[in-house]
Amino acid sequence: MRHSSAQRGAQAAFACCLVAMLYGCATPKHQLPEIQDNRVYAAAAEIASAPEPTAREVSDTEAVARISALYNRLKPAAIDVCRYVGEHHCHWELTYSPEEEINAYATDEATVVIYKGIVQYARSDAEIAMVIAHEMAHHIANHIRESQNSQVVGAIIGGVAMTLLLGDAAAYSGQIISDGMQIGAAAGALTFSRKQEMEADYLSAYIISRAGFDLDAGRGILVKLGRLGERTTSTVLDTHPAGPERLAAWDLATAEIRSGSPMPRKR
Repeated sequence: MRHSSAQRGAQAAFACCLVAMLYGCATPKHQLPEIQDNRVYAAAAEIASAPEPTAREVSDTEAVARISALYNRLKPAAIDVCRYVGEHHCHWELTYSPEEEINAYATDEATVVIYKGIVQYARSDAEIAMVIAHEMAHHIANHIRESQNSQVVGAIIGGVAMTLLLGDAAAYSGQIISDGMQIGAAAGALTFSRKQEMEADYLSAYIISRAGFDLDAGRGILVKLGRLGERTTSTVLDTHPAGPERLAAWDLATAEIRSGSPMPRKR
């Protein structure tokens, strides 16, 4: 079924409003550091002045060995944080991807996937450790299930809201209601993703610190990601925070840890 331009416009406005509404309900379990604008501006300047990241030649054998060694070093610290948070499943599987891309992700099967590109672009073990710990943190904070639940809730709200928004037109078209549910599910996924990324960064700082890695060295990967990403600010439609926000938040988490905080601060 083809939608009129008015209906498409209404759907776009509806999507933005739904994301904004659900985003206000997405609350991390931990008390994340509050980022001041001046810190974000300073982080943006640092990222802008950093050299363009370059990859170096690394064999798959070398990359696998390095990632595995760092993962094993991180695991006891990650389990400590996991138990403290209250998560009962604190065992994960490490998977290597030969993709030459600076990327990594966590899956709903308690798996941490690290791309070869992380090793190629990193210039220290602490940078690679930060990425591994970040993906562990997604599991520790139960972000996968949280996102799945938010998509379901978003789909329900989206279907109902689209019906109310378009009135009789929606009542006679299952497609319009289906569109609303799809938009709602996508909005539900977006609402949690940015805050989840910030929470995963926060937990990863504690993990790598407990594992004996240098926090200042670990932040280097955030500078590289910020330089490659080029975004200086975030919007409600972004899946990840902008680089300056992540870097500023990391520095605040570092200061918190060095002030004597032994574990992440819960709400």
